[in-house]
Amino acid sequence: MIVLIPVLLMLAPVALVVFVVWLGRDVLVRKHRHPIEMRLVHLPGQRLRQRLDAEARDMMGNTAMLFVIPLLTALIWLLDRLRGLDWTTVQFGLGDALLVLATVIVLVYFAVLLVRAAIRRRRYREGLYAELATAQQLQRLIPRGCMVFHDVPARENGRDFNIDHVVIGPHAVFAVETKSRRKPPHGGKDSARVIYDGVRLKFPEHSETRPIEQVRAQARWLQRYLASELGESVPVVAVLSLPGWCVEPVKEMKSPDVWVRNLRHPGLMLWDRFGPVLDQPKRRRIANAIMKRYPQVVPWKHGD
Repeated sequence: MIVLIPVLLMLAPVALVVFVVWLGRDVLVRKHRHPIEMRLVHLPGQRLRQRLDAEARDMMGNTAMLFVIPLLTALIWLLDRLRGLDWTTVQFGLGDALLVLATVIVLVYFAVLLVRAAIRRRRYREGLYAELATAQQLQRLIPRGCMVFHDVPARENGRDFNIDHVVIGPHAVFAVETKSRRKPPHGGKDSARVIYDGVRLKFPEHSETRPIEQVRAQARWLQRYLASELGESVPVVAVLSLPGWCVEPVKEMKSPDVWVRNLRHPGLMLWDRFGPVLDQPKRRRIANAIMKRYPQVVPWKHGD
């Protein structure tokens, strides 16, 4: 049985990774339902991005195998050479204990990094789905005369950020921020309802104010930027999109400075309550100002 010690030591890291993934499955999934239940159209290059992601995963797996296979080969070779060793005479001292402790610490460290990366990947993926859902709904405004821009770069006080969507409507410009929030694991319509009082979002299991503050700050930045570019004030409306949720405003709330919708029906951006009609020359100037925020594409050189 003592001869199996090297084999167990060799398989311990693999077993630890499997255990961490099994233990963290509830942390990753949290047994909550995804809020979006609709078909999402593909964006340009969607299939190519999927293939690139698949290739990246294959490359990572192959790279890992390049490191693992030589180690396994060396261990097998050593086990074969140590077959006749009398393990009962082997003594483990303080140095061996420290080595095992250091190995466990390193394995736990990388296991924690693995779980955190998986959680971030899940959040990024859900955020992407939410933005695609919002973009798909906003595309319906284009035949109605609106112009829609996505992922508009911005910068303020040395900090870079993006505005998820900017819509130039007939009466105002809309800065749209999209957020993805998971629903409770069980429940009917009440489990998909969020109460909005103009300041706070009250979800079934928690409440938060940061998304409201974020989109409000983005709208103010966009208003200042357009005023500096056009030399005149432009009405900018802050909109927070929560795909898959039923937003219920409180009855006492009048006209909020931040509108919260799931944008399944984006007709809000066609309302005339936000100001007089923006004429076509002004709308084109607004569009040109927004286009200036996108980075200049550098053509690839031969051989890149």
